[in-house]
Amino acid sequence: MLPAFCASHASLAQSLMRLSPECYFQMLDSLPALIWASGDDARCTYFNKSWLAFTGRKLEEELGDGWADGVHPGDFEYCVQTYLDSFHARQPFKMEYRLRHRDGSYRWISNEGRPMFDSKGGFRGYLGYCCDITEQKLHTESLRESEQSFQNLARISPVGIFRTDADAHCYYVNLRWAEITGMPVEEAMGRGWLSNLHPEDRTSTFEKVDESFRLREELNHECRFVKAEGEIVWVLLQGRPEFDDQGILRSFVGTVTDITRSAQQSDEELKINKIESLGVLAGGIAHDFNNLLTPILLNLSIAKNQLPAEESLEELQDRMDEAEQAAFRAKNLTQQLLTFAKGGVPVKKAVTLGDLIQEAAHFALHGSRIETDFSLAEDLWAAHVDVGQLNQVLQNILVNAVQAMDHGGRVWIKADNVEDINHPALAPVQGRYLCVQIEDEGEGIPQENLIRIFDPYFSTRVNGNGLGLATALSIVRKHGGLLHVESELGRGTIFYLYLPAADPGDILGRPKHLAVPGRGNILIMDDEELVRNSMEAMLKTLGYKVSTARDGNEALEMYRRAQAEKNPIDLILMDLTVQGGMGGKRAVQEVKTIDPEAKVVVCSGYSNDPVMAEFKDHGFQGAIQKPFRPEELHALLSELLAS
Repeated sequence: MLPAFCASHASLAQSLMRLSPECYFQMLDSLPALIWASGDDARCTYFNKSWLAFTGRKLEEELGDGWADGVHPGDFEYCVQTYLDSFHARQPFKMEYRLRHRDGSYRWISNEGRPMFDSKGGFRGYLGYCCDITEQKLHTESLRESEQSFQNLARISPVGIFRTDADAHCYYVNLRWAEITGMPVEEAMGRGWLSNLHPEDRTSTFEKVDESFRLREELNHECRFVKAEGEIVWVLLQGRPEFDDQGILRSFVGTVTDITRSAQQSDEELKINKIESLGVLAGGIAHDFNNLLTPILLNLSIAKNQLPAEESLEELQDRMDEAEQAAFRAKNLTQQLLTFAKGGVPVKKAVTLGDLIQEAAHFALHGSRIETDFSLAEDLWAAHVDVGQLNQVLQNILVNAVQAMDHGGRVWIKADNVEDINHPALAPVQGRYLCVQIEDEGEGIPQENLIRIFDPYFSTRVNGNGLGLATALSIVRKHGGLLHVESELGRGTIFYLYLPAADPGDILGRPKHLAVPGRGNILIMDDEELVRNSMEAMLKTLGYKVSTARDGNEALEMYRRAQAEKNPIDLILMDLTVQGGMGGKRAVQEVKTIDPEAKVVVCSGYSNDPVMAEFKDHGFQGAIQKPFRPEELHALLSELLAS
């Protein structure tokens, strides 16, 4: 009652003054508020029972200026000065300070005082009241500290933080929000906090936010923001509604987390899953196709070498050359299909990459109007790679560059040693790597195509089969490396190829073998008659003695008989897979029981079998994939027989 009385009804105070002193003080003593009064000399003349009960002091100790002894030393000057300034100005006042309680502690009180005048306007002094506001003050201080803690945490938080009112109008974002979304803090206020959303995500995000507010549920939504420079950032948008004591929605606090790298990694995993899903189909088709190509290529080579030199046959020679080239293009296609087959392992060697990179570039760019700039570190480490497969990766990337520059242009190829991978778009990886960077100045790739560039059979080219870059990615992953692409329309494309470095003690260099005239007794084991016949004819033209077998059992019998007849087999070419009979994997073990020093080469059109990559672990001395050129097989046989 008294606060309202003192604050807004000063005329009633004058009425109280006209009561008898006994009634007047009885009324003031009955109030729970702490009441005090002073005379026209500013000295206190009265304190009610509630005041005395609060301070635990006697009335005579408080009268005059005695009450000031209970004021906290830190508030004393402010408290006394406020009172005296108001007294001299005859103005109401209100102040908060700490007053000593009877238990010895200091408690916060709110003290309001108003001047009193008699009926003639003469100043009589002040009448005031005090309320204990300690709990309120502590609550306010707790809120202030909590807010300060929030501000401090928000300032150093690795995630963006935002707050909105009940109408989804933003009134706070931290600096990390601005960094992630690319939006200045001042632009995020109001409804601006969602203005940088990717056009394709605006509708779904607005719906999710509105739904969260309407249903008062937590927000958990992935979307994209587009920064001013065009960079696209994937974020996880999360939030929680806040309510007051009556359950009314008061605000909404949330976070944005940059998940761009995670999204890219998920895309990479999806690409790999797509590729591996083609494994069984690709492997089977490629194996059968390679077996068909082998006799075609070998017979073409034999026929070319047997053609007479008359000029009248020159056109026939050209036609056979074209047929041979077409067959090898078909081989390249099957090789790309085989790369998809699950379980394929590269046949890796420790080689330096400088020459390999330049040879691949020369081959891929030959005949085009593309200029090449090389920047290859002189101390480039060796890498463990399958030379043929890495050639395929480099050529596929370079062919992509050629297709992007129909009217000519320039390609920059760099190769450097890298201690740990710290590319901003990739997850950090520790270790020694070689980084090959291939940059073109072509037309660039639209963002909607960039995320699909490694998908099997995805191509924007009229004559493209969509296997080139998908193959490159699969090969790189099987080498334990990384392949990343960056592109922007009108600004070209950059491929980053990371390959694990070989140990310093590994043998370096790319071995080169000099073919010698064919000498030796060769046994061919293959279940395809066309393959046996064509390989036999080809090897005979090179000078070898040749015999053939349909499967492993027949080959073993022929090997024993040749030894018994003192006409031993010098080398066996074994097909890995034989339908209905013993294949090369088992047959080589049987041969080794007969002759531990036997030389056996595995020959298969199914290069993704682990035996092809780890042939020595299975007892073979060499491996060659069908189909092959005669000179390839001749070089391998010459090396093994010479040793």
